[in-house]
Amino acid sequence: MNTPTFLHDILLLFLSLSQQNQPEIITRLFTEAMNSLVPDLGFAFAKEFPDPQVFYYERVFTQHNQFGWITAGDQYQYQTEAQKTIIRNTVRMLAIILEHATQRKELQKTNRELAEALKHQETFLANMSHELRTPLAAILGNAELLRMQPQIAENPKQTRYIGTIEESGNHLLELINDILNYSKIDANQFSLHKEKIQLEPICQQSILYVKAAAEKKHINVEYRNDIPEQLIIADPLRIKQVLLNLLNNAAKFTPAGGQLGLKVSKLSSNSSIVLEVWDTGIGISPEDQKKIFHPFVQIDHRLERKFEGTGLGLAISKRLIEMHGGTLSITSEINTGSSLKFVLPI
Repeated sequence: MNTPTFLHDILLLFLSLSQQNQPEIITRLFTEAMNSLVPDLGFAFAKEFPDPQVFYYERVFTQHNQFGWITAGDQYQYQTEAQKTIIRNTVRMLAIILEHATQRKELQKTNRELAEALKHQETFLANMSHELRTPLAAILGNAELLRMQPQIAENPKQTRYIGTIEESGNHLLELINDILNYSKIDANQFSLHKEKIQLEPICQQSILYVKAAAEKKHINVEYRNDIPEQLIIADPLRIKQVLLNLLNNAAKFTPAGGQLGLKVSKLSSNSSIVLEVWDTGIGISPEDQKKIFHPFVQIDHRLERKFEGTGLGLAISKRLIEMHGGTLSITSEINTGSSLKFVLPI
């Protein structure tokens, strides 16, 4: 065996084998090539443990967590120690290539399964969107028509029933929209419609909306914008969605007689703006702050029963802000309150 030539040929062989993802093909090509390069050694592949009389064998990884053995004939014993070392190292290199090929093959299989699962998910979401939103729209539309009837308007009890129908229907519609929105964002199928916007009108509308819920609990709402004329490039609908989600959470988790607010300012570097929603609510522990932006997570099972929701609002808000190139963070203290800040580039 001419060692330099052998090593050169082995290197070319491994470069060729490394392009293959099929362990069976790699093993066959390897044994054929080795028998061509070193005809006397009788390289072979065995699926079962080789006969103990075999002079050399090396275990190699194939597929489906199975092992096989590369074996050599009796001429192996007549090789020099240097040649035996080269042969052993060569077969061990094969074992590494086989393992990588198997991992690539399994990864390709997993990717195909994930793609198929994603396709089924998309079909399910499309069906759910139609099957649930359509009857809900009919229920809410008919409830509104009933409310407009003179005989209903004169009957407080019936008016209250219709109000319950509308409130429950709108709540269910919000839950459905949250699930659909997060699924689209998670599948990278959610697109933003950015334009040059002024934040002041969006902030004013959001504050006005949350005041209605806050007044029922006698919560004081404050608003301060240090840069009312500032323009940014963003999707106005999604920025408003994030603001409303944060403000509604603040109102939800702030006890009667508390305070909440929205402050808009610019970083000292003038490269970004900061929107901070703060409250004097129940607060969040440091441990819960680590998981509050995870999907379908509510910070306490007792709160989950007391405050309705999917646990998707903050997860969606965080992803929407990140899609704008910004960040969303929280600082909070139990029984003192919370502050959620999202930073957007100018």
